Amino acid sequence: MENYIIYEEIGKGEATTVYKGRRKETINFVAVLSIQKSRRAAVTNWVRIAHQITDDYVVHFHEWYETTNHLWLVLELCTGGSLQDILDQDERLPLSEIKKMALDLCRGIHQLHKNDICVGDLSPSRLLLDGPGVVKINNLSCAHFESEEIEAIYQSVVDEVTQGIEADSLDEGGENAFTNPVRNIAYHSPQALVGHVTLSADIWSLGSILYRMFTGTLMYKGDEIDDVLMQIKKDSPKSKIDAMKNLDENAKPEEFKNFKDLLHSLLEYEFEKRPTIETVLDHPFWGSKNPQETTIRDEEDAEKTLTQSMMDRSIEVQPENTLRRQKTELLKSINSRRPSKSLVSTSVVDMGLQESTSVPTQSLTRISAISSSHNLDETEISIMENIPAKKRTLSADPESFLSKQRKSNSAITDTKFLPEDISKFEFENISDENQWKAIFHRIHESIQESSSKVLISILNWLGVELPKSTEFSRRFWLETPIICAFSKNIRQSNENRGRFAKVFAIAAISAENRLDFEDSSTEKNFKDALLALADSLREQFSRNGKQKLQLLSTLGQMLLITAKIESIERPHSESAAIPVLCPPPCYSLVTRCLSVGEESQVQSIAAQIIENHVFLSPRSRFCHSGTEAGLQLWSMATRSSSDTIKTAGFSALAQVCSRTPLQANSILEKIGLPKFFDTLYAAPQKCQALMMTIIGVVFLPNPRASSRAMANRVCQHRDIHSKLIRLADSPSWLVRAKSFLCISLMLQNQPDNLQNMCKMKLVAVVEREAKRIGGVDATEKTFSHFCLTNLIEQANALIPVIVSYCTDALEDAAARKHPSTGQLKSLREKLPGLSILPHLMSSSVFRPSLIKEEFLENICRLATLCSGENRIESSLGDDIWKPLLDSIISVFEVTCARPELLSSNHSVIQAAIPMLIMMILTEDNSKMLYIKLLSEILAIRSDLIDHGESEGDVEVNYDKLERLFDSFPQMLLSDSPLPLLTLKCLHHLAIIFPEDFLKILPRSGVLEVLVTLTEIQMTEKAEQSLQKALMSILTQIWNLNSEAIVRTLLDNDILEHTIKFVTSLEDSDYDLVLEIYRTCRAMVQAVSEFVKVALKAKSQNAPAQVLRSTGKMADFLLHRCASLEGLIPFILQNFEILPVTSSIETVKDDKQRSSELVSLACSTVSLTLHMWGADSCQNLYNSENLDQLVVLIEIGNSRNQRLILKLLRKSIQNKSAKAKIVAHSKTVAQIKALSASSTQDIQLLASDILQNLS
Repeated sequence: MENYIIYEEIGKGEATTVYKGRRKETINFVAVLSIQKSRRAAVTNWVRIAHQITDDYVVHFHEWYETTNHLWLVLELCTGGSLQDILDQDERLPLSEIKKMALDLCRGIHQLHKNDICVGDLSPSRLLLDGPGVVKINNLSCAHFESEEIEAIYQSVVDEVTQGIEADSLDEGGENAFTNPVRNIAYHSPQALVGHVTLSADIWSLGSILYRMFTGTLMYKGDEIDDVLMQIKKDSPKSKIDAMKNLDENAKPEEFKNFKDLLHSLLEYEFEKRPTIETVLDHPFWGSKNPQETTIRDEEDAEKTLTQSMMDRSIEVQPENTLRRQKTELLKSINSRRPSKSLVSTSVVDMGLQESTSVPTQSLTRISAISSSHNLDETEISIMENIPAKKRTLSADPESFLSKQRKSNSAITDTKFLPEDISKFEFENISDENQWKAIFHRIHESIQESSSKVLISILNWLGVELPKSTEFSRRFWLETPIICAFSKNIRQSNENRGRFAKVFAIAAISAENRLDFEDSSTEKNFKDALLALADSLREQFSRNGKQKLQLLSTLGQMLLITAKIESIERPHSESAAIPVLCPPPCYSLVTRCLSVGEESQVQSIAAQIIENHVFLSPRSRFCHSGTEAGLQLWSMATRSSSDTIKTAGFSALAQVCSRTPLQANSILEKIGLPKFFDTLYAAPQKCQALMMTIIGVVFLPNPRASSRAMANRVCQHRDIHSKLIRLADSPSWLVRAKSFLCISLMLQNQPDNLQNMCKMKLVAVVEREAKRIGGVDATEKTFSHFCLTNLIEQANALIPVIVSYCTDALEDAAARKHPSTGQLKSLREKLPGLSILPHLMSSSVFRPSLIKEEFLENICRLATLCSGENRIESSLGDDIWKPLLDSIISVFEVTCARPELLSSNHSVIQAAIPMLIMMILTEDNSKMLYIKLLSEILAIRSDLIDHGESEGDVEVNYDKLERLFDSFPQMLLSDSPLPLLTLKCLHHLAIIFPEDFLKILPRSGVLEVLVTLTEIQMTEKAEQSLQKALMSILTQIWNLNSEAIVRTLLDNDILEHTIKFVTSLEDSDYDLVLEIYRTCRAMVQAVSEFVKVALKAKSQNAPAQVLRSTGKMADFLLHRCASLEGLIPFILQNFEILPVTSSIETVKDDKQRSSELVSLACSTVSLTLHMWGADSCQNLYNSENLDQLVVLIEIGNSRNQRLILKLLRKSIQNKSAKAKIVAHSKTVAQIKALSASSTQDIQLLASDILQNLS
């Protein structure tokens, strides 16, 4: 602050004190603001925006300083106070004064909006008045570019500053505490209140201020955002404006009507319907004089005055390259975060500029690119640099352009007035130098002295003869007198200047390969010819016509020849000696031909000249001498209604940007990204493809910070993702291809964009394009194929990196009992990136190359960390943790659909099972999905166990497994299909965790619910798939032979319900009958096993206690389960059911009957009879069941026949049963048939039965 003298205090706020000051050695009075350091973010943002704005309606920013305790801003001194002060004093203002003040305000907003800057917090307290009463916008602490978010900008400053501050020193309310943007919400639009601040938000604020100025009251009051939003919904702006009365007696009714109409448009609820500031300035309320035109004219006058004053005062300006070099050094210093104060000061002194023009040395670079650039390795850079070279899609073709001009030049044919001696010249056999001099001397004399008709014939003759002899053409450029004569005629305003120009073009094109520009005469003559063409063309700008086209075409042809000379590669030692053939005015004149008002043909030729010149010459002045050519091309392309002109303009602009990427950044900076992207979306398809090239160039690697900043701004531009994806679905294959290429480059620049792209349905667009080109593996490698596969590879290359980063960060945090603040911050930044996994994993295009062993290993690590015990979940919150879990689940969901992946990656199964169990226990919304995935993964694990291929054990916390079983009863009683999925899980859990299953099942409540489910099957129409699963799990449970389980089942009447369910079935399919048979067999087998245990204990003289317990259990089961004989009729009547695959024609074929059903029927009936005897199984001996026994004997194998014979042998010991068997002739006949069996033991059994029956 040593440069200023500070006077009295003139204002004070909560964190700011304002002093009147004066710069030393001047009479320039200023306002000096002393601001607490807690407002650093606000001040830094204010400076960032203000140093870019120099407008009479925005308070001027001079410079800023930082001292030990405060930040200091030096601004323009406004002595009129604020608009809020005036409103506090006068309450409301007359319409005439409102119009003056509002017009000043609109002009200030116009200047900011023109630079794509939102004011962000427009209110009367932030509007100052200078001495004459001009309203100026002050305090740009909430301003930002439309593509940015102010909170993110503030946070970036805070993050950068706090890196050097100890955590303990960040005490709340201390000098190092930081604050968020301070706003006056009463003037905010509904969208701005919820965080969507755009240019249209300033339009609403403008309307609110005008309403306050006229009525003296706020439109909406409230200290909380919700209060203001509620008021807006209850009482719309339209109703308030309609109710507004004319409080100004001097205001005319028409003027008041226009004012209300203006307020209606400014305060539209839908932000898309609000006018732009340019439209506001065109409103009738301002009167007959258009304020917008006045604003633009004032700006032009100011620029002209400034330029003129600089010329008058002869200010010495350093060369451009010096300024560029110093600016680059400054940006490098800021980017590297080195202490740059000394460098800034040195640079400013060296540049001869005042310190007030410097930019803040802290945070500005980071603010302009909120997201840090992606660090590219050498491989990535080489790939990106080669993209345009491999697949050129720009239309520059110099040879085609020159060929068209040759055809145009060849139209010269009329030579009937040609002097006789000239017509006899033959150039093929001339070798004498004197002869050449004589020929050119004669031509020169004829041009000087001949009449108009003869002159035309001579020029036509030259047009014919020059292309025939390259030597003639070469020597033409050595003849200085002839060149001077031609140049003189071209400069003169006569009808033949176009013919002279054509001869120049023909001579240049014919001799282009033999011109020696190291010869001083040739170089001088060629330059003179170009200057003559330039001078003549300059005179033609006031008129249109054929001559103008001829001159421009000739100038273009000669410029392309100079470009070819400049493009020739030379040794480094000779590169400095390359002749500068083309005078600078030639370039500016061609650029001028692009101006609005020129004929479309002139504009088209000028654009082609620029495009081809830039293509040929790496040093073309069209792209190395400012952005004039680029901006003119943009203006021509956007203002023309002709698609041909649009295409020519954008094609040339794309070529300029491709040759010099910095041009693309500068042009986009001046055009403005919103305007560029709006034009892109509305342009014809050919133009869209060319404009996409410009976007792609912006993303190419560039060491300059400004280029990286532009790339970041493009990435952060509003709607950039949705617009690119819409273009990627364009009818034009080239637009689609370039869109994919731009998206790929964008991902290389900022990988975080992949998340937003996926949300915008990028995956669906990519899949559609893959179908169009015949698949990613198509044999024809077109440009579309290249761009699409490049994008897919780029996205798939990012995923493992993202997953690996997230896994490492999560492991570091989980290793600590209490994760640190830094670790949690890192996780919050990285984990949301995993939300792209569901999108890519669901795509058949991305998935094949994405699912690799390394990727699955990292997913397993993540799953293990998420399902373990840690404090991370509570620290991160559901908004981060839930999407992380969903992303991991999406991978498991895809892998479940491909069992071969799980079969070869056992670690996936081992990680997935614990995590899915955890998700089932903690999540209710997607429980069905989790239980489905768990059942599928458990099924694969069970299959591996059955085949002996499982590796390692699945480690699941016993408590979680117990909790899972406790949750099964509720799921079993839920709506379909959850019970079916739960039964499948139970089935596989019994195989994978047999010991835990046996311990947990009796006390989990599952058994009771299974009994209930069995009962439900009789009363409701249940799906057979559920019935099959129910019978399957009951079979497993009976086969466990657990006393506790069996008692629980029997206590809940499982037998009665099962028998009723089985006997009530009608029209059952094979699979269900098979499961029922297995269940019946398991129940009888369970009783048999307990009886065997009791008999074994008795035979081995076991201790008395064991004998009592085993005997008691056996007796209990024999008594309790005697009703199982009721299943015999069902078993005997259904063993002939055929599998679904059997055809109708083979129903009667014994071989088609299920051998498993027959075996189960035989063993179950036989075991039942042996357990309970013939007295308890009397229903076995009725005629119908005996018929089925005969069928069993007929179709059964030897083992089944043996079982039936043993059953009959035991049955005949009962008199009643024996009588029924003897009375059943089919049974006796079948026994007799078996007595002649070839199998000895069957023969003996049958003979024994027959003997007992007699």
